[in-house]
Amino acid sequence: MRARAMVGVVGSEVGGQSGSGARAQVRLRRVPATEAARVRQPAVRPELIAPVLEIVESVRRGGEAKLREYAERWDGLEAGGALVHT
Repeated sequence: MRARAMVGVVGSEVGGQSGSGARAQVRLRRVPATEAARVRQPAVRPELIAPVLEIVESVRRGGEAKLREYAERWDGLEAGGALVHT
């Protein structure tokens, strides 16, 4: 009996925006274990790594002020609002 593996292939996000409650679609298919490494996709799309690292570095340099700026822009944080919801 040949070993087989399940490989996930991530599609585009439903709804188009992360943070909107949308979830990525995942298709699973069986492939021979010897082919799993060849067909496996990275956990994070490579084109997203550089922009994310720029944001992280920007927050490192700019501290809380930069974090607030991003939270206001992308998460709808009100100016002067709490960064942590309790």
